[in-house]
Amino acid sequence: MSSLIHAVSVLVIACPCALGLATPAAIMVGLGKAVNAGVWFKDAAAMEETAHVDTVVLDKTGTLTKGELEISALWQPQSAVYSEDDLYRFAAAVERQANHPIAKAIVQAAEQKMLEIPTALFSKMEVGQGIQAELEQVGTIKVGKPDYCGLILPKNLEDIWQIASIVAVSINDKPIGAFALTDTLKNDSLHAIQRLQQQNIDVVIMSGDQQSVVDYIAKQLGINKAFGGLSPRDKAEQIQKLKAQGHIVAMVGDGINDAPALATANVSFAMKSGSDIAEQTASATLMQHSVNQLVDALFYCNSNLEKYQTKSLFCFDLQYSRHTPCSFRFS
Repeated sequence: MSSLIHAVSVLVIACPCALGLATPAAIMVGLGKAVNAGVWFKDAAAMEETAHVDTVVLDKTGTLTKGELEISALWQPQSAVYSEDDLYRFAAAVERQANHPIAKAIVQAAEQKMLEIPTALFSKMEVGQGIQAELEQVGTIKVGKPDYCGLILPKNLEDIWQIASIVAVSINDKPIGAFALTDTLKNDSLHAIQRLQQQNIDVVIMSGDQQSVVDYIAKQLGINKAFGGLSPRDKAEQIQKLKAQGHIVAMVGDGINDAPALATANVSFAMKSGSDIAEQTASATLMQHSVNQLVDALFYCNSNLEKYQTKSLFCFDLQYSRHTPCSFRFS
């Protein structure tokens, strides 16, 4: 035992290069390559953890899709008191207080119709549900998920309502209508998913959108695991379950409602075009808003880790062969 202690002591003293120079050099090279690929890691620990990822969880809107939604259909009850223009005006007034692709789409649609958008007061965001505000001489306007607004849509609506993001509007908790918004996949999303699957990485979609919409996107991308109707807390709990099963999980998202999941994952990535909260919470930022950059990051991190381990092992082996006989001689 005494001889072994002496041998290890000689190695540590004789080859500080492997630890003092090779390690930070490898880390700096890896961080530099990641930046060139458009991935900005906050620290070396996140880069090292990325090399061990075996499961990637993806948000839908703005991550896999372009986040450039359009209103494809509109519904109002037969006994509607307010006009279609009123529905646009009221919804836009409240959504101007939010910074989400759906909110932007509704505001833009109202502006394109050249409607006068009233000023909303006392806005309050319910993360994962919707937003509400007060309109003078109108009442409390809620805009968000159907259940948040107390809306149950008829079952005989067009097919578009089955694959669209549905946004309901209510006044004083009485539903006055709903919008069906559609989005399109980013051009490189399918390629990115295929690259992940080729590396034997499990891919999961977790979204707050209705299950039928999430299933539709998952089918287009060849993803077998897709969960819809999740609140921010639900997403975080699902990721915690994956971690408890022994998986190393990477989360990719762009919205405020993704922040709890981003914080829960082993390592997380935010889209540069997303919310400030998501970017501040994540371990790294994808500067070009593409999931393909995540795949590149996985490649660089794995390559960097292998090179570091190889060089460190070589340095230790070299010093071991040179100095260990001496350590045993003097033991």
